Amino acid sequence: MPVSLWLHWYEVNTGDSTFQPKGWDVFESTDTLMLLVSLATLALVVLNPRYAGRALLLLGAAMSGWIVVQLIDRPALLSFFDQADLSIQIGAWLGMLGALLILGAGALSTAWGDRTIVE
Repeated sequence: MPVSLWLHWYEVNTGDSTFQPKGWDVFESTDTLMLLVSLATLALVVLNPRYAGRALLLLGAAMSGWIVVQLIDRPALLSFFDQADLSIQIGAWLGMLGALLILGAGALSTAWGDRTIVE
């Protein structure tokens, strides 16, 4: 997810000009939230991987929902372009994919529970 913040999230075509803001430029708090969720995910997996399932499930669901809201509702920076043509770029999809991967890891980890693999 943090890599997506350096990529273009939107393309804004005003008719006179076109620009592509990056995730760091567009968001007020979403960028910080994405970075914190990514760091929390790494900390959970490294420090306590056996019991990280439910926490990853919660973090992934919350971040996925937050990104969906950002994709549907224009960020504050882009809100003054009412008549502009706004399209979603690769950074947004990569951020969403990262959140869904955290959600999937949490779901798989929770589904496996305390099962152990016998060699």
